[in-house]
Amino acid sequence: SAGTRSYATTFGSWINAAMHVKSFSRGPMLKVKMVGSGAPARELLMSALANLRCIEWKNISLQLMTGAICGPGPGSTTQYHLSRPVFPGEEIDFFLSHSWHDHAVYKFQKLEEVADAFYAKHGRHPTFWLDKVCIDQSRIR
Repeated sequence: SAGTRSYATTFGSWINAAMHVKSFSRGPMLKVKMVGSGAPARELLMSALANLRCIEWKNISLQLMTGAICGPGPGSTTQYHLSRPVFPGEEIDFFLSHSWHDHAVYKFQKLEEVADAFYAKHGRHPTFWLDKVCIDQSRIR
């Protein structure tokens, strides 16, 4: 049912809708098929924006950059609580996809360099969209 559709399917539909919508102000409303039902693309994109999360630099650690992405399953944990909703009008500074294949120490050192340079230029620490924490791993089926 529409109330129990998986988060992964919903996220995929948002991406699909974003790739196909040219304008919200002109033309017919695009419908995107989602697990047996259609939803207007605008509705999907508004939901995506309403649920968009980020992680602040202060919450990113070497430990976070180490290991696999956690997900549902016996004994697993998530780091979703490290992220927060994006504030109205706020833009996320960097997009980062976690890979447990990368060398965690080198990756974290580079992130520190980026964060320090960003702070020097903007007077604040950056925010990141990091899949490992910004997607609620416990809702993926």
